[in-house]
Amino acid sequence: MNQDFKKIVASFSPNANLIGVDTLPGGYSSDVYVLNLKEGSRINKIVLRSEGSPRSENRISTEYLLIQCLKHSNLPLPEAIYMDTSLKYFSKPFMIMSFIDGKSFEPDDLDISWMEKVSNLLNDIRSIEISNLPKLPIRIDPLDSLLDYLPDEKEWRKVREYLKSIGSSIFIGEYKFLHGDFWPGNILWKNNEIIGLIDWEYAAIGDPMSDIAVASLELRYKYGSKGAELFQTLCSNYIDIDSKRLSLWLIYVSASTLRYIHEWRLPKERQALMIREAKAAIHESFCFLQKG
Repeated sequence: MNQDFKKIVASFSPNANLIGVDTLPGGYSSDVYVLNLKEGSRINKIVLRSEGSPRSENRISTEYLLIQCLKHSNLPLPEAIYMDTSLKYFSKPFMIMSFIDGKSFEPDDLDISWMEKVSNLLNDIRSIEISNLPKLPIRIDPLDSLLDYLPDEKEWRKVREYLKSIGSSIFIGEYKFLHGDFWPGNILWKNNEIIGLIDWEYAAIGDPMSDIAVASLELRYKYGSKGAELFQTLCSNYIDIDSKRLSLWLIYVSASTLRYIHEWRLPKERQALMIREAKAAIHESFCFLQKG
């Protein structure tokens, strides 16, 4: 494998020597490595991340182009250095990025200052002008594929019948830029400040409630429903929260989690917690929609 990495390094930085390779945890389908390079007396780190298999929503070429397009924004992104889709050097298409020396972090207890920084980062994403971005998926309908994701069991019958009855749920507001997988694991911190935002495999444009729903469910796993509600309250400082659409997206994200979680190779305790909270989020969102 190191010989493959040496060929990759030589293809875009012929004066650098590969002195080590470390594996980083990535998505359940994506391979992520830190390549340690030496050029003269200088030692540098770069990141190689392959395209997911099965393939994620965006090809690695789209993600590479997106990061390049965003390099002059205020988002804390890595630099996109190199991209290869030829399969000449690696078994999957891949991209090379600069290394961000930070760590993902979640306080043990609910910390409003931490969560405020996270919500502000989501607002920075939402504020990006979409006209200059590469072609991205359109995410505007929480009912799209939802009935396929929802478990086909008796306890979900009323939810399924309700969703079938509500008619169109297509977003008709102003499309916004979406990260698509906005959760604490994709945010890097150093000295209590956010210094990195990674993994743009599911970036899209469309309904901003979808990104808030993704983050809310992830925060619920750590802090319960109070954590999700606090995050939504902080987001309401910069965007009008459409509670009905948010509830539909919460059902969508939660049902998708139930559909795919067994493929994510999670520890049993973590998987059980996520299943429990995802089911609770569906039931609570359904109850809210019924009352409305």
